[in-house]
Amino acid sequence: MTDPPRTLGRYTLKRRLAAGGMGEVYLGESQGAANFTKQVAIKRILPHLARTPGFVSKFIDEANVMVQLHHGNIVPVLELGDEDGELYIVMEYLPGRDLKVVLQRSRAQRRAVPIDLALWITSEICDALDYAHRKTGADGHPLQIVHRDVSPSNVMLGAGGEVKLVDFGIARARGSLHQSVTGTLQGKFVYMSPEQAEGLAVDARSDVFSAGLLVYELLTGHRPLEGESETETLRRVRRAEIAPPSTLRPEVDPRVDAIVLQALAREPADRWPTAAQFGRALTGELARTSSTTDARALSRYLQELFPEGVVPLSTDAPLSLDDALRLQIDGADSQGRGIAHTRTATGPSDRRVEVAQGASTPRTFATPDESAGSLPSSPPNPLSAPPQGFPPGSMTGPFTTPPQRIPRFRWILLGAFVAALAAGALFLTPPAEVHLDVRATPEAAVGLEVTVNGTALRPDSTYAVGTRLDVCARARDYGERCEGDYRVRADANIVRLGLEPRLALVKFEASPPETEVVVEGLESAFTQGTARNVRLGDRVRVVYRAAGYESLERTYDLFSLTEPRTVSERLEPRVVGPSPPTMPPSAGPAPTETSAPRPAPETGPKRVPGTVALRLESQPTGAEVLRGGVVVGRTPLSIHVGRTADPVVFRLAGHVDLARDVSAADTPRLAVALAPAAPGFLTVRVIPPAGTLVLDGNDLGTNVLHRRPLPAGTYDLIARFKDKTEARRVTLQPGQSLVLDPFVLVQPDDSQDPPAPQSGAPETAP
Repeated sequence: MTDPPRTLGRYTLKRRLAAGGMGEVYLGESQGAANFTKQVAIKRILPHLARTPGFVSKFIDEANVMVQLHHGNIVPVLELGDEDGELYIVMEYLPGRDLKVVLQRSRAQRRAVPIDLALWITSEICDALDYAHRKTGADGHPLQIVHRDVSPSNVMLGAGGEVKLVDFGIARARGSLHQSVTGTLQGKFVYMSPEQAEGLAVDARSDVFSAGLLVYELLTGHRPLEGESETETLRRVRRAEIAPPSTLRPEVDPRVDAIVLQALAREPADRWPTAAQFGRALTGELARTSSTTDARALSRYLQELFPEGVVPLSTDAPLSLDDALRLQIDGADSQGRGIAHTRTATGPSDRRVEVAQGASTPRTFATPDESAGSLPSSPPNPLSAPPQGFPPGSMTGPFTTPPQRIPRFRWILLGAFVAALAAGALFLTPPAEVHLDVRATPEAAVGLEVTVNGTALRPDSTYAVGTRLDVCARARDYGERCEGDYRVRADANIVRLGLEPRLALVKFEASPPETEVVVEGLESAFTQGTARNVRLGDRVRVVYRAAGYESLERTYDLFSLTEPRTVSERLEPRVVGPSPPTMPPSAGPAPTETSAPRPAPETGPKRVPGTVALRLESQPTGAEVLRGGVVVGRTPLSIHVGRTADPVVFRLAGHVDLARDVSAADTPRLAVALAPAAPGFLTVRVIPPAGTLVLDGNDLGTNVLHRRPLPAGTYDLIARFKDKTEARRVTLQPGQSLVLDPFVLVQPDDSQDPPAPQSGAPETAP
């Protein structure tokens, strides 16, 4: 038999939507004339907190703050209701998901949030914060509202692409009934600003810091200040040492790094002064990249992320035993009082009040079904009010007098309930426990550690079939990789986690001081002695160049370097022989010019009078040697030279041609280092944002590349979205910045983004 719908005031409660630190949120519905109905969200104080004056005052504060806020990115409050002493807030209902659930689903699907979508969502949040920060009261004076709890669970994403900030439950504003005491911590540690974590006074710049943490997590899927424990998290928050987002996601542009890191500055004076300036910086970056991201793009991304439906349709379920126990424990004081006094649906009809001898206030006495350790006489209903005539909080007290007789029908219901529990104990068996096979690579990574739900995985660890786990692997010099929301199966449970080397600061030192350092994979060369972020690897190639010195190429195992990572090299001066007197040209036959170079065999070259043998070597080896425009062989190679300078060219794919004048003065051996050619830069996007790019068979896990550095060459590029694919072959020249037309994998209609007005022509090389 279905329970009749519960009511609160003039609203019918359909189902519970969420439960937070202070209250629960229900989907409510009101009826009007001519079958008019309106759905609303109703927030009420949790039963175990309803009798605490401090929480009631905070609840009223929240309503008083939010009722003054009328902005498109803030969920509005419609009214503050009172039903038999129970307060509740009626708000606009926004069908959709909160940002916390969206991030969890993105991690579970190994799908990175598109960069432009992350920036757009955060800019919308900044609009809401700026409005709240600037809000004035009826007297024209600023209300000085600070949200203080900007976190993913307090950002709602509507099915239509709306972004709205909710829950001003711990916000401070001028004139609040209940002001929190400076020095106390409220809010979620991992999203706090340093000054809030210190318990100091906060202003609007604290919310800017929290918004910066949000965009960081959207860009990287990583919470930069999260530690192994709350104590460790709090320590990290207070230090606020945060690496650029590009260290975890290389395609993040350095300009975005700078914008985000300014919001995350430890000192408030170093941050964006207002949320509006932070938001404008983000939208300016979107404009610079010609991004057309808007609410429709977010709506499509949510539809792809939640194929079962963006709006959850599950019916309201009663609290689980764990939830009920947690609510009871939260309601207890330091002596354990108050544990068994959560309000229930059926209030005691035979409760009586007495005044004890010597007492000036009435004492209430509970019947046995309400006292500690007794079973409830009916299922708990957190929405009921105390009986008429009893003030809030009066439904607690020790059992000190004989209770009145419990009605017979209650004993019958109690017996049936106990019998059902006994039957369940007989027939229900716990789920099977199975092992988890986590294969993290590379296996030789230093400090490799695998955790499950934050606890180290042991060989004998088992997990119940059907449970959901967060499986993570981390190692020194590698970024953390997680399989979020993994469901344990009855068969083999193999989780593969491939760790990616992280970026680290490496300093390259060389003599002379003006040596230029070219690191493979970096966009530009830099002067030695300056630390740069380099992708760690065991074969990172570096070329050192300086005028008047022999170029030097080295390959390093950067994993083997200890902190601080530094390498030192010394270049040898280039030796130039004295100018000899003019002599007749070499008696060797002059090379003939041809339209295409032709190889000439170097097996046993004949000695020409007046010449000497010179061995040519190159690093990397295998470079073609051109003499007079003709390929005479590949390094290592021996040629004959005279006293007169003779030009040769060293040529190797992916490297810059090197021209040298060689003569007898270079004998017996000449070694040269070929500098890697400058990379090209590729920019392209897939529409819709839920699509992904595949480069030479590697799924990049993103829908956009922005100036991605790539070695010069030809690449196969594939865009995917659901069952649609489109392939292109791209040729990238050294130093070229190539911007491709977007891949459009959706049917053009009125709701679709138009393709960005870009051409496939290359930009001017930087």
